[in-house]
Amino acid sequence: MTPAQNPSDTRLQNDSNAKPRIALTMGDCTGIGPEQCARILSDGRMNSVAKIVLVGDARVLDRGMQDAGVSFDVRRVSSASDIDWNEDIVPLIDLGNTDPSTLPRASISPESGKLTGDTLARAIEIAGEGHVDAVTFAPLNKAAMFAGGWKFPDEHKMFAHLLGHKTYFSEMNVLDGQWMSRVTGHVSLRQALEEINPQSISDAVTLVHEMLSNAGIENPASRWRRSTPMPAKAACSAATRSR
Repeated sequence: MTPAQNPSDTRLQNDSNAKPRIALTMGDCTGIGPEQCARILSDGRMNSVAKIVLVGDARVLDRGMQDAGVSFDVRRVSSASDIDWNEDIVPLIDLGNTDPSTLPRASISPESGKLTGDTLARAIEIAGEGHVDAVTFAPLNKAAMFAGGWKFPDEHKMFAHLLGHKTYFSEMNVLDGQWMSRVTGHVSLRQALEEINPQSISDAVTLVHEMLSNAGIENPASRWRRSTPMPAKAACSAATRSR
């Protein structure tokens, strides 16, 4: 959900060899997120497909490296506009907002939840400014975020709020050519049933088709099904693939 005139869109459209620029946050620092990020960045597994900038606190990354038993160079920058995307060293926008030594591990910490949300909000802001093409993040603790003041049922609604997005949106999961979407989100079964209607189904189908078309898939085919009733899960989902 980035602006339609995002300059990064033009860059990717005009250069087929351009790699997407992705802002990565390390999730809740009391969990496994920093370690996961350190492992992924240390072995360079994403270098051939994307350019990644870390958004967060250098002290959180240092803990992640220590936990993962790895070490690699980073280039600290004060803003996304200072990044040299041609450089191989991982850039880090050091927010200096989170001291992991003051937060208990493996616990629901309102303070950590607030800081996690603050860091995500900064990454979304960077995307909205057109510096990156996407935002991704390590595991969050939604209960901690809620307790810390980010009063949203999930991160998708938080992002929509931050971006001022008012129309339909949905989570999509992609794996091995399969694109999964759904009509409802993380709500109770009662609310999910109330939200299933002709308009919501039409909105979901339209979004899936638009996303597949934007991804360069011609003539996408969709299959819809009702899901088995599950608490706080969707009541309708779609499996979509290219022909």
